[in-house]
Amino acid sequence: MSAFSPKLGRLKSKPDPRTLHLRDYLLTPATTLPALPPSADWTAAVKVPWGMLSNDQVGDCVIAAAAHMLMQWRWNAGAPFIPTDLQVLADYSAVTGYIPNDPSTDNGTDPLTALKRWKNVGFCTGHKLGGFVATQATRQKEIQYAIALMEGSYIALSLPIAAQNMTAWDIPPGQQLVGDWEPGSWGGHMVEAPKYDEQGVWVVTWGALKFVSWAFLAAYCDESFALISMDMLNGTQRSPLGLDIKTLGADLQALAKN
Repeated sequence: MSAFSPKLGRLKSKPDPRTLHLRDYLLTPATTLPALPPSADWTAAVKVPWGMLSNDQVGDCVIAAAAHMLMQWRWNAGAPFIPTDLQVLADYSAVTGYIPNDPSTDNGTDPLTALKRWKNVGFCTGHKLGGFVATQATRQKEIQYAIALMEGSYIALSLPIAAQNMTAWDIPPGQQLVGDWEPGSWGGHMVEAPKYDEQGVWVVTWGALKFVSWAFLAAYCDESFALISMDMLNGTQRSPLGLDIKTLGADLQALAKN
């Protein structure tokens, strides 16, 4: 059996002026949101391994991260769901044109393209996304809101070579982002973050949980999103921490028209 060799496959999204931003919603005068807890963790309900979802073989990390979010939402809603490699590869092919066993077609994809297909068509056999808003890793509270209230943050990283052999992704104080620390010098990667505390976040990557410090996230995350999905609900139309998802969705639609 060959040794695990991580695959990277996240491309940068082309800017789309129609993309909503969580900061606009948080700054809306009529908005009332629950207070942020000092930490949040949605991993305990997941009772099975996260799974590699073929990301050790192809650059499908953007789709694999989406499938991990679906998995987490359904387990927390009391309706366990385990995505399969075949489902993720089928969605990767649908989004990118990837042909199994043809490495020339394994070119990765960008999160915005994936999100639009997830919303309009669905991933993992029909699980559709209700909507999404962009967040900023440099605004720590936005990532915390995404995790605490919407059960996860969908995070794109431009990883440095220095990250290759780290058990936890962190950056020394004062470290210059040059040489092996240059953003993107290793490549682009997509993860989902189901947990945070005052030190940082934990992300699901290559089938396991990995700690990422807030400093590392601010330096290397150049795209992130808060996602709205009916898959996270447990029959109450509210997320487990009380956020009214239907109202939020309607508010976001209203914002898009302003």
